[in-house]
Amino acid sequence: MTLSAISAFGDEIALDLEEQLEVLRDHRVTALELRTAWGSSVIDLDSDQLDRAAAMLDVAHVAVSAIASPVGKAAVDGDVEAELVRLRAGMKAAQRLGTKLIRVFSFYIPERQHQPFRDEVLHRMSQLAREAAAQDLVLVHENELAIYGDDAEHCRDLVESIGSPALQVAFDPANFVQAGVRPFDEAWPLLADHVVHFHVKDAVSDGGVRPAGDGEGQVADLLRALERRSYGGYLVVEHLHELMPDGSGAEHFSVALSALRRLLEHAAQDLSIRPESLDSDDARRLVTRLDAGLTELYAPEQRFGPNLRPEHLEAGRGTFLVARANGRAVGCGAICILDSTTAEVKRMFVEPDQRGRGVGRAVLADLEAEARRFGASRLVLETGIHQQAAISLYRGAGFVEVDCWGEYASSPTSVCFAKDLKP
Repeated sequence: MTLSAISAFGDEIALDLEEQLEVLRDHRVTALELRTAWGSSVIDLDSDQLDRAAAMLDVAHVAVSAIASPVGKAAVDGDVEAELVRLRAGMKAAQRLGTKLIRVFSFYIPERQHQPFRDEVLHRMSQLAREAAAQDLVLVHENELAIYGDDAEHCRDLVESIGSPALQVAFDPANFVQAGVRPFDEAWPLLADHVVHFHVKDAVSDGGVRPAGDGEGQVADLLRALERRSYGGYLVVEHLHELMPDGSGAEHFSVALSALRRLLEHAAQDLSIRPESLDSDDARRLVTRLDAGLTELYAPEQRFGPNLRPEHLEAGRGTFLVARANGRAVGCGAICILDSTTAEVKRMFVEPDQRGRGVGRAVLADLEAEARRFGASRLVLETGIHQQAAISLYRGAGFVEVDCWGEYASSPTSVCFAKDLKP
């Protein structure tokens, strides 16, 4: 996969630009989406501060992927001149820091009242685009809840009605999810020709953020689509402070960046995940490897996986998935329907040489999709206290620890989790 230009919102790492650059360096990221520095918005930095930032970026060999301005995050009936002043400050920052792109929004409108305010929004955005075009700069419009361009249809209407090369799209999958839009299935076909900037952020439909690939943002599909179109822009990582409120900015960034890199590795290694019989040769080999590993960790009475039989998955009662990388079976997982609303995750395994590449995360995401297909609204699972990597995977995917049930309740080494599934 050739998608390699990664950037990040630095102010989600730290307020100070020095710390932002240090963390980026430690993670081998060579671009920054500049929204704030030293606690001030990029459009409020004076000439001395811009010079200081430019010097620091030059020493760190870090480019600016875009000026993440707040232009357009204002009421549609507010002072348009104030937005033009903010845009000019953003353009000054872009020119000093060596980027062509300025992130903008399309004004807050009363809830879902697109048509009554369409003409005013187009008039305002046309003014902004003309200013940018005059300076050979490009505005990238980010979709977001409550603004005119909150869904794919209105984003397309915006860029195509204005028809200026100086107004293009910054595609945010998570924001589309939160607006009730399926990013790859519904938004991408309408906007692909206009996307010059891409935000790497995932979400579930209740509004919660997730690492890339763990939500409903169809990020893996979108990355493959970008690759097919020879996308040459940045993949801009947003972080997980909502999901990890107690973690530091650097920790949020590390988790979010790792999730993106795993998805890129999946694409590079041609990872596929398909249903397969529990009796197939590859399934039996993977399960045998799984059981051998568990035997080293737990006593026989504390190992429950072998209780799953092929007949437990027949007649719509469950499914078994096998993950293959470049044709080799490298991981597996199953769900078994417990009742009309609940499915249990079982037999999760990834070959040791493939761990840390997101295979388990991808299998788990597909198992969630299968559970929804079967009509389940809740997933449960049991793992063991000696499998810390698995516990981290489940927590990162939105599972929460619950009391163990049934045969697991009396096991001193069992840890049980549950996750409510959104339709």
